[in-house]
Amino acid sequence: MIIDDIKNYYLCQAELVSASKKILKIKEILKSKIQQS
Repeated sequence: MIIDDIKNYYLCQAELVSASKKILKIKEILKSKIQQS
């Protein structure tokens, strides 16, 4: 039971990290597009 909880916690953390990295990439792309125009 405890091991499953720990696994789920780390999976959620990993998903949050990947999601935040995607958001950062999108922000960078938007910034570059705004600067170009």
